[in-house]
Amino acid sequence: MLTTISVRTALTVASFVLSAGTALPDAALAQARLPFDKAVLAPAAAQRAGSRTQINVDTARAIVDACVAYARANNASYSIYVFGPSSEMVQTHVMEGQLPIGVETALMKAQTALYARIPSSEVATRYAQAGVQSYMQRAHLGNDAGLAYYPVAGGLPIVVDGFMIGAIGIGGGHSTVAGGKSPSDEQCAQHALDVVLNGKAGTPVKTTALPAAPVPLARAAMDGPAAQRIATKTQIRPELARAIVDSAVALAKKEGFGGYSMFLLAPTGEVLESYIMDGQQPINHHTALMKAKTALYTRAPTREVLTRFSDDVIGNMYRLELGQSRGLFYFANLGGLPIIVDGQLIGAIGVGGMPASGPNSSDEELAHHALTEVLGPQPPLPARTRPAAR
Repeated sequence: MLTTISVRTALTVASFVLSAGTALPDAALAQARLPFDKAVLAPAAAQRAGSRTQINVDTARAIVDACVAYARANNASYSIYVFGPSSEMVQTHVMEGQLPIGVETALMKAQTALYARIPSSEVATRYAQAGVQSYMQRAHLGNDAGLAYYPVAGGLPIVVDGFMIGAIGIGGGHSTVAGGKSPSDEQCAQHALDVVLNGKAGTPVKTTALPAAPVPLARAAMDGPAAQRIATKTQIRPELARAIVDSAVALAKKEGFGGYSMFLLAPTGEVLESYIMDGQQPINHHTALMKAKTALYTRAPTREVLTRFSDDVIGNMYRLELGQSRGLFYFANLGGLPIIVDGQLIGAIGVGGMPASGPNSSDEELAHHALTEVLGPQPPLPARTRPAAR
């Protein structure tokens, strides 16, 4: 539990989760420099995750929210990634109007800052000084480990008391006002770290009440300039994506269990929102993401995919190879649900990480609860049973 003026305070104020009646004092983001023990995993979570120097989820969320507040104050839009020190995707948030390339470059900048231990802009300077040929060679560093360096400003290591606890990557920066100029990706990242880690005053965020009635497609999907920029009207709005994740987190915390990883994807597969609760292991992150991808590409709950795949062993093994040429690995296990409004797919959610001895809600039930709370009635789930493999 964080005390007095802490990250939880910053989180409460900086959060733009759409909860009605939230007060936002102008000076509430001004705080003392964040101590190391408040920025990293608590002892129990650190033991489970095997890391004493990983950024905790409250700090990561506060950093994301500080960047979002800064963006809104400057009529800007960004894609935001916060990684742990071993490339754990702790937080993701994609604002309206972001193109897939902006999402991808944000991730690559975070990876570059994480692995280089310096700002991605400094990596760019070093590459330029080394000459074109050396630049091209270095650009391929890490490919064998799935890392694509992107030496462009916007990635910063997150360092507290001399320890690197993660990295932030910002991409896709653009003005939401015609003819306007937005602050750079790096400026947004630096501002967020200054607010949360260095005690500088931030920018208050406006809030909006969630609708009480089931949400129609016109309210759930993007429209206007944001939809025009990404050339689709069928992608879930960022504020609803965040609200869905937060609803699931609230239920997990209510049940006294912090063991979930959550991913919410756009219809085209980009990560729009992620939330990795403290103490999660890398395998939990990957299975949650794979469940979301499976629900997205099959347009069905992963429970149904599991039922189809369990008809016979040989057929099951063949189907597991589906999609690998496109980087998709089916994961036929409970916890992935497509997000469908008025018959239109607008995204998918994947939840993973609950152990066999977990709380009352399974991964699937947590996802279903969140969709129901934010978007209205969903197709009912069957009783918690799992089809037996033949």
